[in-house]
Amino acid sequence: MTIISDYLQVTNRIFKQMLISSLEGADKIVKRLNTSEKINYIRQYACLIHHLFYVQLRESQWKYYY
Repeated sequence: MTIISDYLQVTNRIFKQMLISSLEGADKIVKRLNTSEKINYIRQYACLIHHLFYVQLRESQWKYYY
């Protein structure tokens, strides 16, 4: 079973907390997320980046073990 954070399913407050805890200086970015359109864009972008890194990790593990 694979567990990947789904940034599209959490509340805005939790998503902002996740951003702040994961990036240095993210509090400045979060202050600019003052519309739902901006928040949704960043959510989708974060989700895409997260999935990209997850696929790269799986690929590197596959190459290492097989």
